[in-house]
Amino acid sequence: MEAIQPGLAVRTFDAAAASTGAGTPFAVPARAGALVWQTWFGTDPASIAVSLEYSLDSIHWDAIDSSIVVTGEVRTFAGLGGAPGFIRGNITAISGGAEVTMQLVWTVY
Repeated sequence: MEAIQPGLAVRTFDAAAASTGAGTPFAVPARAGALVWQTWFGTDPASIAVSLEYSLDSIHWDAIDSSIVVTGEVRTFAGLGGAPGFIRGNITAISGGAEVTMQLVWTVY
C-alpha cells in the first residue's frame, strides 16, 4: 500500500464513476499531522454522503469526518495523532453526478 507523503496530493477517488464504495487507502506516517481533503465532481450529484475514514489495521474502518456538499468542498481534519494507520475516502450514498474525485494532502505539525 502506498504511503501518503507530507505536502503531496494523492487521490483516493480519481474521476470515479458515481457509485458507493471505498476509495484507494493510503498509509499514514507515524507523525502528528492534519489532513486536508477535497471533493469535486465532473457533474454535480443531486445528493452525496462521503466520509473520510481512518484505520489502524486497514481492515476495520471508522469515519472521522464527512461531507454532504453536492458542489464539492475543501475540509481539514486536524486530529490525527502520532500513531501509524491508514486513510481513505468512502462514498456511502450518491444520487446522480459523474466523475467523483477526492484528493488528500497530509500536513505534518
